[in-house]
Amino acid sequence: MSLPAFAAEMDSKYVTSAYVTNGTQLYRLDEALSTIDIAREISDAKNGLIGENVDPDILKSIELSSAASENVSYSVKKLGDVLTRNGETGSLYSLTAVSTTKTTSDTTDMDNVHAYLSVTWIDHLGVNNELVAVQGGWQTARTLYDRTVYYGVDSNNVTKYPSGNSFSYANLGIRGYQIHAVSTVRSAGYDPVITVMIATDILD
Repeated sequence: MSLPAFAAEMDSKYVTSAYVTNGTQLYRLDEALSTIDIAREISDAKNGLIGENVDPDILKSIELSSAASENVSYSVKKLGDVLTRNGETGSLYSLTAVSTTKTTSDTTDMDNVHAYLSVTWIDHLGVNNELVAVQGGWQTARTLYDRTVYYGVDSNNVTKYPSGNSFSYANLGIRGYQIHAVSTVRSAGYDPVITVMIATDILD
């Protein structure tokens, strides 16, 4: 959608609650989310890619953690500016973290588990963040069990139990101060719980 068409579309009763613009084109929020290529995000996270247009304050607000035996790298991108029907504005960001965990045995290569976790959120102007989507999973040839995903904002938490090695939860719309997401899993023959946690705060 072109920007000049935005005003007319905003009058439509079928309009969604938020739009994302990259400066030239306008997308519905769900359309913007559908452009996220999780395979590309994982690759960029492994390389520590930070988008040139990411606000430095956003980078300062990011917290990552994992088990002591894991290495974590991440990528942050600004997907665009957000406009809503009630006049709110903000920015849409994607944060993807990747963890590589190994055992210390002679068969290290057989025990690799690559865990990845991605959150997409709107950094609203003012005092609210809004969690939009959570994606992630585990890349491995190992047998995994006890897959669990926790996500939410402040004390508003949701727990999911994925049945497979990938998961995606969208259109969440949870608002508050601190956004957080955690994925945990166990690998057969590997004792520690494999964990990746990412969080963002609003900075004063």
